[in-house]
Amino acid sequence: MEEDPNAAQRAIDVEVKLSFLEQQVGELATTLAREVREHLALQERVALLEKALQVLAQRSPRAGGTGDDVGADAATDPVPHSG
Repeated sequence: MEEDPNAAQRAIDVEVKLSFLEQQVGELATTLAREVREHLALQERVALLEKALQVLAQRSPRAGGTGDDVGADAATDPVPHSG
């Protein structure tokens, strides 16, 4: 049985390509994990903004709010107040 003189070089080439792909997959996994964390953080911010909008809508005179309940519960109120 004849040995392929190029077999050793092809095996080295495959190993180099595999190593490169492993590195790329690792970088992609790291990037994906960071993107997921950022996405979750943005979801939390959107939820807080939605809650703040609901509070503001309830305070609106057109929504039946009196407007004098501003800062009624500073500990749980998602809308910051000045003054």
